[in-house]
Amino acid sequence: MERMGAEKAFLRKSKRNRPRRQWARKVASTLGPVIVRRRFMLGIGLTWGLFFAVIFARMIALNEHGLQVGHENVWSDWALHVGLATVFAEKSPADWFAYHPMYADGKMTYTFLTNFVSGMLMRAGLSLPLSFILPSILFAWLLLAGMFRFARSLAGTGRRAALAICFFFLAAGLGFVDFLRDFAAAPGFEKLLLPVRQFSRMDDHGWYGSNFVIAQLVPQRSCLLGMTLAIWASAWIMESLRRGAGARGNSQRLLGAALLAGLLPIAHMHSLIAMIFLFAPVFIFHYRRWRELVAYFIAPGALLAGALYFTFIHGGIQNPHFMSWRPFYTSNGPMDWLTFWAKAWGLMIPFAAVAAWRLRGHTRPEARLYALGAAALFAVSNLIYFQPISWDNSKLQLWVYFAFSVLVAVWLDRAWRGRDQDPSRAPWMVWRRQGMRRVAVATAV
Repeated sequence: MERMGAEKAFLRKSKRNRPRRQWARKVASTLGPVIVRRRFMLGIGLTWGLFFAVIFARMIALNEHGLQVGHENVWSDWALHVGLATVFAEKSPADWFAYHPMYADGKMTYTFLTNFVSGMLMRAGLSLPLSFILPSILFAWLLLAGMFRFARSLAGTGRRAALAICFFFLAAGLGFVDFLRDFAAAPGFEKLLLPVRQFSRMDDHGWYGSNFVIAQLVPQRSCLLGMTLAIWASAWIMESLRRGAGARGNSQRLLGAALLAGLLPIAHMHSLIAMIFLFAPVFIFHYRRWRELVAYFIAPGALLAGALYFTFIHGGIQNPHFMSWRPFYTSNGPMDWLTFWAKAWGLMIPFAAVAAWRLRGHTRPEARLYALGAAALFAVSNLIYFQPISWDNSKLQLWVYFAFSVLVAVWLDRAWRGRDQDPSRAPWMVWRRQGMRRVAVATAV
């Protein structure tokens, strides 16, 4: 009797739990394919998204010791941004653009949009640290989503898009060679966690860091917002071009891209210049759709950008040497120039050249044309200073590195999966072949 009672109780409990199990199976069957399909995008969000959230959350604090920041680059750059945001937070709108925060007797002509957002948050009651931290995290997450969407439209798969994003954020040139040399000379666990210096810096060439996270995206707040706006505009443009003329939603995407690109004069002028170079070959390739591109993107984007530029940027502090002709960038001759870029970007430039050659006919034409625009931008940025400070050209060159990263990601993925025209020429295949030869020789001896 006791056994029968226990069995009945078990059956009643099973009936009560059956709807829960069915609901769990339904959720798993619904979300499972979505997770598998979006696994690379989720991977980027759970890695780089979490990384940026932690970094920005600890980047600025206001305590009993005063205002503290988390990196030397932020210490120098965010002082200006705090001053600009405070102007929007505490002064009346009539005085927002009355004077330049750095130069006397000049109106405010700095790209102010990111600091305007922080200033409005401060007006709404948020603390100064939170008004900087929250927008930075949001912009970083939007940047990651936009980079993944745009890179996937160029590369064709989420795996390649994720690989390109990792290449971009992990860029650091050959600085790791100096790090390994120093570590071998004096090993220590603390050197792994807290390196004593930035090993990719070359102060003698005016190059203050090859890693775009610590050199541009974290300290230069305008760069983060500007790249976010430009990358989403680029994604919508590329999606419209890929869908074909007259496809549903094309006009809305192009108008949205025009709005975002039109805001760049007050967000980040370098990203606007980069977009012009990068998309020029793509637009020429799609010249048959010039009416659609002019009507929905070029004309409205140019009108908005021109209006914002002449209203807020033009007519401030005038410098007759603002732009200057500087062949070989900051180097002293061609050999020094080659050595400099080899140290700054490592194998990215030769890999991009090989990828462009190997992928002829094996990738989307827009990807190669976008990389062609990047090559032109790279060439011009090594001939002309777009601002008096040579380091500011790096805000253009980071776009070049991203375009090259997409192309190299496609090539390496094809070679790894055996789909390259001649995968035996891939770098790791060469290394493996040479290693096998050494093993064979050693065995024979």
